[in-house]
Amino acid sequence: MYTKLYLQYLNFLKLKKNIDPTFSASCIVFLSQCVHFFLGMLILSKLFNFKISSFSSDNSTNKLFFMPVAAIWLYLVHKTFSAKSKKVDFKKEKIYELNNLQFLILVVVTILIPLYFIIILSGGQIWK
Repeated sequence: MYTKLYLQYLNFLKLKKNIDPTFSASCIVFLSQCVHFFLGMLILSKLFNFKISSFSSDNSTNKLFFMPVAAIWLYLVHKTFSAKSKKVDFKKEKIYELNNLQFLILVVVTILIPLYFIIILSGGQIWK
């Protein structure tokens, strides 16, 4: 799923003449992975009634512990997907072509709708 998202974002950013489309596409995929990860964590915490202190909404400084993990995670996403993108010939494959509306719908479905559910499940308070 994330490979297809990455390749679609990458092709869209290349067509828009982005300065560094591989890193920008990696950042978008990383953001969607983070949103999906935290949504999964919230769903599991609601189902099994447990609380992870570093992801709680009690203190925003606890969330700073995620930054080193996020930097490593972003680096791994960039390395993994940039290697995969070198194998794809975008001129032959028409499935990765997106117009502006399709790109907007893809961003809304992969990032904004799960982010909305994260806010709802957390009680509307992510940071205090």
